[in-house]
Amino acid sequence: MSTVPYYDSADVKMVTSMQVLLEEIKKFGIERPGGGLYFRGQDDESYPLKPTAGRSNFYKHGGKVALPFTLKQERDLLHRFKRYAYNHTQRLLNDWEALFLARQHGLPVRLLDWTSNPLVALYYAVLCEEEPNKDGAIWIFRRIKDDSRDIDIMAKKRSPFEITGVKIIYPLYVSPRLIVQSGCFTLHHDPSRSLEKDNPNNYGPGDFDISVLRKWVVPSNKKVELLDTLERMAINYRTLFPDLDGLAKGLWQLEVIRKY
Repeated sequence: MSTVPYYDSADVKMVTSMQVLLEEIKKFGIERPGGGLYFRGQDDESYPLKPTAGRSNFYKHGGKVALPFTLKQERDLLHRFKRYAYNHTQRLLNDWEALFLARQHGLPVRLLDWTSNPLVALYYAVLCEEEPNKDGAIWIFRRIKDDSRDIDIMAKKRSPFEITGVKIIYPLYVSPRLIVQSGCFTLHHDPSRSLEKDNPNNYGPGDFDISVLRKWVVPSNKKVELLDTLERMAINYRTLFPDLDGLAKGLWQLEVIRKY
């Protein structure tokens, strides 16, 4: 039986270059064999791993902070999203479809974004829009090897609100950005609980899909340099958000990088 802890806050690597990132991924894969690897980038390494539905500070307005969602509020909001989205989709979405689409357009839900592409995660870690002077983070996890209890969203037998624990969800690709970003999600039964503070031993068999979780830190003084490197590798806002908004924002971002 493995003695590797699920999460070790002292086991933090520093990612200062593309070469270091690739070397750390290789070492992580060798030292912690098992299922697939998944990555998540955050521009502030102090942010907890919580879905938007569990972040109370996500609802700030006029200096006031709203209370966290209850399950009923979350269901009601998704129900309203389905009704209003009908004009765009021309059909009634099921819960899974609505959940994926709502997440892509900013509605707070119980999904946390991940990618199988480490360069996509690095891009989010080095974005200098919100926290340019804060160290970024790349989170990496190894999924459990046993996939016999994976959630089959195509079967439509279970609502996402009935799922317990923390489960990896391979989504319907409801938007181009999900495809180009090699996106997937973890679905959290309790969105208010930080993933790094969770404990797989608190769950029943098959209810927790992550075997090992680690955090790598990207120093703030390396963000622009790494952003420029990613630009040269065609990992940028234009390619990760393939629409007109992504094109416009990406062109402006490139202009800023060149003049930095």
